[in-house]
Amino acid sequence: MTPYWQVLLTAAAGVVATLTGVVAGGVVSRRATRSQWSHETHLTACTTLLGRYASTYRAVRQRAEAGVEPVDWAAWHQGLHLVLLTAAPQLVQRVLAVDEQFWRISVASAGDAVPLERWLELRQPIDRAYLDMVNSMRAELLLAPAPLPKADGRPDDNDPVWRLDPRRSA
Repeated sequence: MTPYWQVLLTAAAGVVATLTGVVAGGVVSRRATRSQWSHETHLTACTTLLGRYASTYRAVRQRAEAGVEPVDWAAWHQGLHLVLLTAAPQLVQRVLAVDEQFWRISVASAGDAVPLERWLELRQPIDRAYLDMVNSMRAELLLAPAPLPKADGRPDDNDPVWRLDPRRSA
């Protein structure tokens, strides 16, 4: 083989190797970018839903406590549907379980004031469903290895602190 062909073959091999590297790098970069975008989108959907849960839970509680205006469900459903679009099936089940409990509380209270003891019964299933949802979010987003034992710092219903609550009868 003449030196001319050796140079040409070497140059062609260099071009092929460079193009292969560029294509492989593009594929890897695209996957990494898509994965990062997907994770950030999912994290945003979950945090949005958690915020919507807090305001909806408060509105449902106020409605049950005083029989006030009906709950505006639009914000909750917007957050719910963001998660439904981005989450894995297990988390979707957990989110829908919370939604179901909101429905059950709304039907049970029927817009009337609910006695405190009845509210304590009504809130237990939604509190459990919420904790399951939060733990599923944490697992799916790889935020923490262990599930939380509680989703808030509220003392248990039988804690002595509640004896000081004027809404409870002695």
